[in-house]
Amino acid sequence: MTAGITERDFTIIDALVEIAAETGSEPAAVALAWLRQREGVTSPIVGVRRRDQLAANLASLALHLSPEHVATLDEVSAPTLPFPIGFLASGRDLAYAGATINKRPSVAHDQFLVDSGVRY
Repeated sequence: MTAGITERDFTIIDALVEIAAETGSEPAAVALAWLRQREGVTSPIVGVRRRDQLAANLASLALHLSPEHVATLDEVSAPTLPFPIGFLASGRDLAYAGATINKRPSVAHDQFLVDSGVRY
């Protein structure tokens, strides 16, 4: 793990600042509004030291981000996962051969299908 702010961190910060300018809010409010709109997040935890920070955080309750804003923040903050995560995700099509698992369809590749109906 490296110490300090990385280029990726600056990319995320830049996106927050840009969206904050577009929505007339503070970057902290945008970040908290984005967290609240994410599936599975029930209550973001805030940490403030001053009243103005508290006010900026509470302003997020009135802020609803557009789907485009959410997509931008999702994209710039997506984690980079190590091997074999990417491999396993792409292997879904090979493993499930056209089945839909957890609402995620897979593709049945022709090269794995046999005309006789016997697959193995």
